[in-house]
Amino acid sequence: MAYTTIGLANNGRTAHYQISYDPLLPNGLTLATGLVAACEQDLALMQDWFSGVNFIFDFPLPVQIANASGGASWNDPSDWQVQFGASPSITISPINPGVANPVAFVRYLLVSEVTEMFMASQKKGWYQDTSLFSGADEGSKGEGLSRFLGMQFLIANGFGSVPPVGFGITYRWLNSPAAGLRQQ
Repeated sequence: MAYTTIGLANNGRTAHYQISYDPLLPNGLTLATGLVAACEQDLALMQDWFSGVNFIFDFPLPVQIANASGGASWNDPSDWQVQFGASPSITISPINPGVANPVAFVRYLLVSEVTEMFMASQKKGWYQDTSLFSGADEGSKGEGLSRFLGMQFLIANGFGSVPPVGFGITYRWLNSPAAGLRQQ
C-alpha cells in the first residue's frame, strides 16, 4: 500500500511525527491535515502524563492513516533495534461509521498508541518487557490504561466523555476481579 503526503503542510512532517495517508481513503487528506495540525499539542499532553519518562524511541514517529477499519497499532522493535535507532511505525485505521468527529477519532487513536510507547519506555509493568531480539505488546493492563488515557484526551479537548463506538472497554478492565492486583 502506498501512502502519500500530498497536500500536507511540510509534507506531513512535524517535530515528532511523519504523517502520511492512503490516497484511496475518501477523507484521508482531511484526517491527515487535522492530525498534522494537532499532533504536537497532543504529544505535549502525553508528555505531561508521563513526566520524567525517557522516551526510548527515535523521532519522528512514522504515522500512516490507512483505508481500513479496526483502530490502530504499532510495531514494538526489539531492544537491539531500539539501540540502533529503530522507530516504530503507527498505523491508524480510521473507518468507523459511528464516529461523529473523524479528526478527533484519529487523534484519539494516535494518543492511545503513543501512550503505549510511553508505557514501554517507562518500564513500570504496564507494558511487557522487550527482549534483545523481540518486541512485546501492552497486554490487558497497558491496553486498559491506553484506552483510559484516550478518554482523558477526549475530555481534556472538549470532545466529550463517551468513548468512540466500539472502544468503550475500559470499564471492563477497571472492574475486573483482578483490577485490585494491578500495579501502577
